[in-house]
Amino acid sequence: MNKPMLSIVTINYNNKDGLDKTIKSVLEQRGLPAGSLEYIIVDGGSTDGSVDVIKKYLAGGYSHKISKWVSEKDSGIYNAFNKGIGMAEGDIIGLLNSGDTVIDGAYDNILEIHKTRPDSILYGVENFCRDGKFVGIFGPCADELPIRMIAHSASFVPRKIYEKYGLYDESFKSSGDWDLFLTFYQAGVSFYYINKIVVDFDACGISNSNLKLVEEENIRLLEKHGIKANKSNAFVKRVLHFLLPGFCFFIFRKLSKLIRS
Repeated sequence: MNKPMLSIVTINYNNKDGLDKTIKSVLEQRGLPAGSLEYIIVDGGSTDGSVDVIKKYLAGGYSHKISKWVSEKDSGIYNAFNKGIGMAEGDIIGLLNSGDTVIDGAYDNILEIHKTRPDSILYGVENFCRDGKFVGIFGPCADELPIRMIAHSASFVPRKIYEKYGLYDESFKSSGDWDLFLTFYQAGVSFYYINKIVVDFDACGISNSNLKLVEEENIRLLEKHGIKANKSNAFVKRVLHFLLPGFCFFIFRKLSKLIRS
């Protein structure tokens, strides 16, 4: 049997309701060739019934679609992502937090694009949601990576790029995705934009304390990559990352009303 081409990794810790809707959205994807999706779930040793959710799908006729899963203690989200990448056998890998949901049909042409651009990171757009409510659309261009992160959950990285440039720096707790993608960008890796909304990103877990951590880690990663950093520009980057989606949606609505009138 040929190995699957597309690997999707979902990480989770004590978020059984979010995990349930994430698994459902992946398993019900349409448009993928049979046997071309490898789905991996990495749970951090949850105690809230998350494992029961996984077993529910395994017993409910989806055992052939959940390729691998594990539930064991980890040291954080980037350790979990690295673990999942290490388990993946596909040629291109997408990462998904529990609570995020994939738009129906979002994966249908990822494999075809990858075949024509096997050395490129593919990335699209995500709906930015908070507390179950749509805030805006988030999808910066890859050329903005020295300023801010692109839509991580809407990105797909060829496995050979991870093998060449490395995995996530587990010393980061919040900004490790930006750190690694900035590494890819500065190394000259090709990024290819796919013009589609891939996922509903759940930002309900972002709190003021998280934002302070993001600010501190942004300063560290910018300095790591040779970009002059200080508290003021780190704050600006924090605002761009978390508030710009809502601002863009506001502008979009205003323009739509003008066009209709």
